Amino acid sequence: MATLLARLVHRLRPHEGWLPFLLTLVVLLCMPGSLSMQGDRVEIAALIVLIALALPLGLRLARSRLSGTSAAVLGGLLGLLLVVLTVGRILPPLSLLWDEVGYTAGWLGDWLQGEEAGPLPLSSAAAFAWQRLSTFGTRLWWWGQAAASSAPGQDPIVRHLLTAALVWSASLFGAWQIYRRRSALVGLAPTGAIVAITAFNRGGMALFAFVVAISCTVWLAAICHLWSQRARWDRQGTGYPGDLGLELTFSFGPWIALILIVAVLVPVVYPRSVHRAFWEVAQAPWEDAVRVAERYLGPIEDGGIGGLGYRPGEGSELPNAHLLAGGPDLSERVVLYVTTNDPPPPQPNQQGEPLLGYPRRYWRATTLDTYTGQGWANSPLESRALPANQALDAAVALGEGPELFQQFRRLAPGDTLAYAANAPYQSDTPLEAWQRAPGDLAFLTGDADTYTVLSR
Repeated sequence: MATLLARLVHRLRPHEGWLPFLLTLVVLLCMPGSLSMQGDRVEIAALIVLIALALPLGLRLARSRLSGTSAAVLGGLLGLLLVVLTVGRILPPLSLLWDEVGYTAGWLGDWLQGEEAGPLPLSSAAAFAWQRLSTFGTRLWWWGQAAASSAPGQDPIVRHLLTAALVWSASLFGAWQIYRRRSALVGLAPTGAIVAITAFNRGGMALFAFVVAISCTVWLAAICHLWSQRARWDRQGTGYPGDLGLELTFSFGPWIALILIVAVLVPVVYPRSVHRAFWEVAQAPWEDAVRVAERYLGPIEDGGIGGLGYRPGEGSELPNAHLLAGGPDLSERVVLYVTTNDPPPPQPNQQGEPLLGYPRRYWRATTLDTYTGQGWANSPLESRALPANQALDAAVALGEGPELFQQFRRLAPGDTLAYAANAPYQSDTPLEAWQRAPGDLAFLTGDADTYTVLSR
């Protein structure tokens, strides 16, 4: 058995060796790896299957005599079929296929003996596949109806199809460029872009996947350069040592391992100022793009820990969208001074606890109304200008009650949230009121670092 397995591995061994093949596979697997924190497990498994099929197919096409256009057409048609089969989960499970094999053997025996046979073989598997295919077609039809009526899409089936098609295309293109063009940097550029964008948006393990992809890509680039040099030396009749590839492995291997160990052990450096500055510029177009995409592709998660980060109403110290994912980002730095018209607090009692009955204030940053399954977020918001010394429309609904005077001085750079005790209704500086609906205030923002707010 071991000898047979060794012969099979040797027969399947790529002409260029296993190391480039495995490095390419690792880089491609970084795509589903970077999505694994947030993606559906079944979807991730489908992407892994597509990569496992695309890489050997790309290697086979690269060795064939087909032109780039012919290979792209053939790979695209096969990819379309495989994407539909995997995303639609149309293929029967292995348990059903195994039962069908046993039934087929018994059916053939009865038929050869002239006995009356039951239903045709594979009829159960065919019925299963047809039922899944009908469900898949129905989902696409309803998606088309929602898209045509401008209604927001809720079924993520098209998003899954596009993701699978993108992963298949990137994998096939990478294998073709590496084994036909000897260009790892060009071939793995789409894969690197996908992993980099995912890492920027989601952080966490996606950042580690990005480091792995970059490390293996550099190694593959060196190997491809060695291949090109060998081909040139062979054409020129120049002699060279046959163990250059082994020397290259020993040269790059320790450095790549060191990079991966550092990436695992060293905490990720998170440039908040750069991140915030980027989203101050890109926030509006990004939200417009997400709004359009959600109409056709269904709800889109904004990411995980360290993800998109800056949003209106997101403070500098407490990322509100993902509290359940990894805990608040707290520190000992003073970010806010507050003065109120409350009486001075009484002295603590002998046990060191403040006396009962004294008001305790909580400074409201923002409120959230939508649970995403991983944390809390806000439904779509509308903003309106709140001029200085003008009451909010919701102030009428608040009714009469004691007023709390608060004067704030923000110290955190770049923080635009206007903190206040609930319920704020008037300020001495111009603010922006973000509402889910009239009278349903989510938060206030403003540029002034010193401001006064009245709450009731």
